[in-house]
Amino acid sequence: MGSPVTQYTQINNIDTPGPHNRRRPFGLLHESDLGWLYRRFEPPEGFPQAQHKLEKCRLVLISGPAGAGMRTAAKMLLRTYADSSHLFRVLPTEVEEDAFDPDSVADGDLLLLDLSSVESEHYAKLKEKALYLRAHTKARSTRLVIIVDRAVEEQFEFDESRQFLVPLGRPDPAVVLRRHLAADGLSGDLDPAEYQAFCASLVSSSMNNLARLAERARSSARGGQRLLDLLREAQQAVADRTEEARKLLDGKKDGVVRALALALAMLEGEHRRVVFAAAAKLLTQVEHPESEVPLLERISLSSYLGEVTAVPADEHGGIRFREAGYGAAVAAYFWREYPRLHNVLHDWSASLVGMEELSRSSRLRLADRMAIQLLDADLQDDLAQLVRNWPPARDWPDQVQTVLSRGLAHSRHGRFFRQQFYTWARARDLPGQFAAVLADLCAAEMAAEYPEEALTRLNHLVKRNRDRVDSYALERLLQLVASDLRLYRRLAWRLRQHPPRPDRGRSETELALRVLSPKLVLSTDVRGRRFGSDPTVRRCIEAVWRALMTNLPAPQWQEHLRTWLSECAGADAPDAALLVREVLAGAGGDPRTLATVYVTARDWARSGDRVSRARFALLVIQLINEAQGVVDSDTTTLREKKGRS
Repeated sequence: MGSPVTQYTQINNIDTPGPHNRRRPFGLLHESDLGWLYRRFEPPEGFPQAQHKLEKCRLVLISGPAGAGMRTAAKMLLRTYADSSHLFRVLPTEVEEDAFDPDSVADGDLLLLDLSSVESEHYAKLKEKALYLRAHTKARSTRLVIIVDRAVEEQFEFDESRQFLVPLGRPDPAVVLRRHLAADGLSGDLDPAEYQAFCASLVSSSMNNLARLAERARSSARGGQRLLDLLREAQQAVADRTEEARKLLDGKKDGVVRALALALAMLEGEHRRVVFAAAAKLLTQVEHPESEVPLLERISLSSYLGEVTAVPADEHGGIRFREAGYGAAVAAYFWREYPRLHNVLHDWSASLVGMEELSRSSRLRLADRMAIQLLDADLQDDLAQLVRNWPPARDWPDQVQTVLSRGLAHSRHGRFFRQQFYTWARARDLPGQFAAVLADLCAAEMAAEYPEEALTRLNHLVKRNRDRVDSYALERLLQLVASDLRLYRRLAWRLRQHPPRPDRGRSETELALRVLSPKLVLSTDVRGRRFGSDPTVRRCIEAVWRALMTNLPAPQWQEHLRTWLSECAGADAPDAALLVREVLAGAGGDPRTLATVYVTARDWARSGDRVSRARFALLVIQLINEAQGVVDSDTTTLREKKGRS
């Protein structure tokens, strides 16, 4: 709720809507990212007590006022323990998730669960799951921070978890703003008295608004300008002008003037001709009656522009409101005050995006403005329905991506859109192009803060069609897990819990084989951890191959085995032995299955490069003998021979 992390995403998207600014997944949160937060973080009242509680009990529950930056405070609490063996993990806020299974937690995991925006009907269940998880993982040096909602907490009986609760206060806005300014390179002299007087108006500002204020000041800084004057200009630019817009528009009874005001609000900066065309389109859609006044007797276009306080934006005919930030307030007026016009406004806004007169950047900017208005008016359901039925046009994927990106980043409605992604990802009739947009957003944006939720949605996108995988979503999924052993282990663990079966379709099998392919199993993540060395991963390989050998007809799993053998053939002997042993373990010691593996390897070796294949097939046969207990004391595997060479 207003944490600087959310601010960072939103700030970078103010002028370039859509997924243009990439962040690493939270599980890979680098010290530089934590440092970015730390330089802007002012510890709130109660923070030392929360630190002590976390150190002593490995658990702390924190709460605080809305907009006080609780999520950032939680990250700063965990930052103390972050290193190569202690990694962040954001627990998903979905009751049906299996991420709370103790087996899915690695030693040293730093866990964060944010319950501040969870519906009350799921709140208690999620909190119970997290406390259960902590109780069963204390021996693994885990740390858990839970952000709770005090109002919701009061609805439940007093329980033992209250001993871990530390209320946090709101940081001093004057100090927070100075930290942001200094971190952004704005370190000009400020008169203490003037600065305190200026900050008196910020006493109730959220951390998000303070960050936006500092960013605005940084982006508009000019040489020689006093820092306080710069801050005053920035405050005017980001000020809420809702009441000003209401007074203006309540006094305008002419429908043409009102249509022009809304068109300008959505198309601010565009050529006046485009704005007037959009206003005319709106008048048509609301069935506004044509004026009976002769054309030559009507008010001039310049007079109409004066009525809505429009001024030139550039020398090329672009127009804007006289006051910065006024356009958002005007648009909000119509979305909030005229609910009966919502359907018309939906259709009108969608039609504007397809206007031929608009450039690509203008269309994306318009899509972003529309998303902002609907979200701020709490019309997130309408926005989801609108974007799902978005009319095909130029730059369609970018427009959809822009809108959904804004929804994911929204402080109040981000959770709604993550849940909507879950519903869409499971739909079998989802168009491929729309699915590709979801896959991109899951991998590039949702994963930045909610990697496990992104993993779940990509998993569903990949196999939403029973008989084939979505190859585009699969590549995004593999890219996500390839960078982080924890995420890869998580996906492998899910495959173990839900192994491939014929009644689930071919997509389940193909997904499992791609995720547990030799190439991925033998790879390392960005921290240098090798996937195949992880005990959980090895157990998952064994479980999946056991499922394949048990549930699929022999000719089918033999075909998969031949493909797998070909992928393994180039591996070094120790690596090859590791892979073969896990697959053979899947046979469970069954003589018939091992005999089939033997025959498959022998026949496979007779095709292709016979020398390299024969060498690998010999290793398979030796390890089959080993698995059956038929091992000559003089027989050594290639791995052992290489180890002695």
